[in-house]
Amino acid sequence: MQLRTFTTFAESQARPVMTRPETILFVDSSVRYAPLLVEGLDPDTKVRRLTSWGDPLSQIASVVSLAAPVGQIAILTNGSPGTFTLSGHRINRNTLVLCADTLAIIRAALAPGANILLMACSTGAHRAGREFTAGLEAHLGVPVHASETDLGADAGWRGLAAAATIFAPSALASY
Repeated sequence: MQLRTFTTFAESQARPVMTRPETILFVDSSVRYAPLLVEGLDPDTKVRRLTSWGDPLSQIASVVSLAAPVGQIAILTNGSPGTFTLSGHRINRNTLVLCADTLAIIRAALAPGANILLMACSTGAHRAGREFTAGLEAHLGVPVHASETDLGADAGWRGLAAAATIFAPSALASY
């Protein structure tokens, strides 16, 4: 005979009910005029500004592990082919190897079907960019979207159409 367990009303109230996975936007402190984009943000998206010191991947891991399941992590920062900068640290293929344990914490917090959106100029460009995004995908187990061109201002957002899934068209146009 199999016993059924029941959840009391108090227990059901203590657990948060998630209707859909969280989207979290991490904004690096080096990004100028970030409020222009954040003003046009989907109201369900959580925004976290990274500190200008410390380990940025640990900061991200801490936030997403508390918010799990996370459906999308978006990172707004500066970049170049095969790298981006967070809290004054260069994140590149070498960083992925050195921070594998931290990336595993992030991976554990991701919902099925999650994705990563790197809003950083040219991070996905050239061979270095393709190798970096493939390495990040391997560590996190989800698709990583990264631009192969510059973004924002005169460059526009064509290099990363996925940015339109987070920011309003008017915000993208004004940035």
